[in-house]
Amino acid sequence: MKTEISTKKLLEALLHSYIETHDLGQIYNGDGTLLTTLDQATKFIDGLKGETMIEKYTMPCIHMNGSDEDSLRRQYNELFDAVSQAQIKLLYDTDFHQRDYYPLGDEAWDKAYQEREEVKEAMNKVYQYVKQHMHYLDYGKEPLPDED
Repeated sequence: MKTEISTKKLLEALLHSYIETHDLGQIYNGDGTLLTTLDQATKFIDGLKGETMIEKYTMPCIHMNGSDEDSLRRQYNELFDAVSQAQIKLLYDTDFHQRDYYPLGDEAWDKAYQEREEVKEAMNKVYQYVKQHMHYLDYGKEPLPDED
């Protein structure tokens, strides 16, 4: 039995799992504000969606002379897990605070913050790419519309 799960629900589940095994008091968002509840952290994740989504991806054609469907499904699932874990690592396991930049000058924090936002958007783009391929391989339908 296959179950569809929304991006938001998946991230909430991953975040909840992280919070249960880590000290929530150490989780900060990009501007250095402490996230003290699952709700605050979920709202922060919701704000990560970039405007760089590709409308439609080119999906692979499963045929006898190409990669088999099970291998592709397994590989995209593994890639999805890796991208999801990388997003969590960036957001919650990597310190990012203004205090680490102020000795470099007034514009250093703004530049670092913008660079981090660009990295988050790029990671989200990869996440969306993989998610669409997983859905296609699991259901053979058109790609999912972007979820909120």
